[in-house]
Amino acid sequence: EGVRQDYAEAFKWFKLSADQGNSEAQSMLGLMYLDGDGVRQDYAEAFKWFKLSADQGNSKAQSMLGYLYFDGDGVRQDYAEAFKWFKLAADQGNAEAQLRLGLLYMNGEGVRQDYAEAFKWFKLAADQGHAYAQFYVGELYMNGDGVRQDYAEAFKWFKLAAEAADQGSPNPRAQYMLGRMYFEGDGVHQDNAEAFKWFKLAADRGNSD
Repeated sequence: EGVRQDYAEAFKWFKLSADQGNSEAQSMLGLMYLDGDGVRQDYAEAFKWFKLSADQGNSKAQSMLGYLYFDGDGVRQDYAEAFKWFKLAADQGNAEAQLRLGLLYMNGEGVRQDYAEAFKWFKLAADQGHAYAQFYVGELYMNGDGVRQDYAEAFKWFKLAAEAADQGSPNPRAQYMLGRMYFEGDGVHQDNAEAFKWFKLAADRGNSD
């Protein structure tokens, strides 16, 4: 942006700012250490900078700390700690953390399994346009987990997820589910042409189902 891209230079300036306590710069340093951009990849250093930023209330850093604890990168794996940091970020409206909280509740990782709580957090992220959260809202409506079974609502959320761009590409799992619903006439008028269209889109993106 206005200059040749240079991760090493970016790192240098983020570091100067982070050393003065700027939480956004600390979070960016964490990301650079996490991805190895402009510096050698180092999960322990990523953890250190995310923690400094998270302790100042930065929701992006709190969410990333949750990921590091969940995967055991740069720190001992600890689902309870992952839950704690995801919750802090989710309470500030961070959609990625809300998605992860939903997954923790759905799978019973670091917390008692609770589909109703999973639905609550997925829905908060889905309402912000997070395509993967939209998919899970659709799945819970489809199966009647944590919410009354409702094929029309499932279809609605699968369609939003299937059409949305998330990390640069539509969600192939949602495209597959949309194809299934058109094929079986669940929540929508049965339509083989529409089913084929969505199955083809999902198949082209590697969905084996």
